[in-house]
Amino acid sequence: MTEILLNAVLNLFALQAVLLGAESRAKARIILAEYLSGHLRIAQAEDYLELFDATLEFQADTGAEQLLERVRKVAAKVASLMPRLEQHVFLLRCLELAVASGDTEQAFAPA
Repeated sequence: MTEILLNAVLNLFALQAVLLGAESRAKARIILAEYLSGHLRIAQAEDYLELFDATLEFQADTGAEQLLERVRKVAAKVASLMPRLEQHVFLLRCLELAVASGDTEQAFAPA
């Protein structure tokens, strides 16, 4: 996976975590860490997790409508660059976070 795609994935995880609320952020970090090390085989994922943390802080005070618009824009770019199988794996991780947070309606509500 390229750095551009990896940064997009980090942003999408962070945006979803912000939309799900503060209590889901630790869960998002754990799921992201598993995705980075387990699926992408990144041995030293801490740098990427720090970027995720910084993105969370940056997005924390943003309104839901603006967050959803950012999700749409990033997802549209990712869809054209990421292979279909990778898209499915990523989607499963996002669903895992939504289920773990207990708020599937908020995480994937239509805009």
